[in-house]
Amino acid sequence: MISSHNLHLALLLAAVASSVPHTNCLANWHPRSFQRRSQSEFKSVPAVAPEVVAAEMDPTCHAVANLDLDGPAVSWGSSFKKNSAAECCEACKRHKKTANQPGNCNSWVWCPEPECWSPDIWNHTYGECWLKVQQDPQNPKVNFEGAYPSEFRKEHKTAPEMVAWMAGTILGDK
Repeated sequence: MISSHNLHLALLLAAVASSVPHTNCLANWHPRSFQRRSQSEFKSVPAVAPEVVAAEMDPTCHAVANLDLDGPAVSWGSSFKKNSAAECCEACKRHKKTANQPGNCNSWVWCPEPECWSPDIWNHTYGECWLKVQQDPQNPKVNFEGAYPSEFRKEHKTAPEMVAWMAGTILGDK
């Protein structure tokens, strides 16, 4: 019998691998539950397909697949979860200046996988929505984009080949 997690993962992988245009595939996909995957399973999950991002997202979100942006967090993603990248972007747009925070949100980072690797001590999981501030959102500071460099992966043996995160900036365009 196939588990709910495996069914959701199989459907997502089939949609990403398909050449048919996707609607409501990744931006609204979310597992009801999932189990921690082994490292070999984690490394074998494909990165987010850029054409899925383009088809699913509001263009004012400036969404980019396989991107992890830097910057001070105004909302801590491990305790702030959204069901889709679109919801994460909208939360950034709605963010209001908060006391003792660096400013208004102008960039966001969302985890579309059951786990999203990062070179810190935390296990980042599906739905984490990091609302951040960039000094210059037109030229955001990037942690990683696309494939992790091979030298980096030699030092960080658990790093997957591709950045799993999805991110974007809010530039004030209407």
